[in-house]
Amino acid sequence: MHGAIEGLNLTDDQKAGMKKIRESTKAQLDAVSKDESLTAVQQEAKIHQLRHSARLQMVKLLTPEQRQQMRANVRALRASRREKQQQQQPPQAQPQG
Repeated sequence: MHGAIEGLNLTDDQKAGMKKIRESTKAQLDAVSKDESLTAVQQEAKIHQLRHSARLQMVKLLTPEQRQQMRANVRALRASRREKQQQQQPPQAQPQG
């Protein structure tokens, strides 16, 4: 979510709220990683759930305008990532028929 919030001009209260969410999530993620009673699949699911929950909490801190800008940032990041992946893949061989 780091690149997604660039340029949103967060207030000090929003920055503090995001920091609190990140710190809490990190502590929870660390606990899940150290929990030997969970299988790898359970750990993965719990980590996914914690990250998703953190994203939702962070989005709630944003104004409607900031949310709109964040969505645009996410779209741009995804497009850039897709472009880089396409450049790294070798050309697909066409079947001869």
